[in-house]
Amino acid sequence: MPERIDDNMTLGRYFDGSGYVFFCARDTSIPNKKDKKYGMYEHRLLMYAWGYLDSPFFTEDMREIHHLDPPKDLNIESNLDALTPEDHRDVDESRARLITPWDRRSTAGD
Repeated sequence: MPERIDDNMTLGRYFDGSGYVFFCARDTSIPNKKDKKYGMYEHRLLMYAWGYLDSPFFTEDMREIHHLDPPKDLNIESNLDALTPEDHRDVDESRARLITPWDRRSTAGD
């Protein structure tokens, strides 16, 4: 259930379809506009807070967070590792999500 932060912002904590914890914030401060939604995975936010990531956003830090042991919502420092997409694929190919711009170039024959 979302929690109201103030008159214009709500924050909800959910499980996504894969079992990871996800936060979703909605900003309703602009009248007659669709809500602005912001989302972030708990494990990325924690790794940023602990100093392992330069940013919680993929646009600024391409590393992915790997859970060393199940379950996927066990977001304690000793169970998480920040890996490049390449390293993440080496550890667990099914978990790696991102294709970096340099990966796209290499697959295109550049």
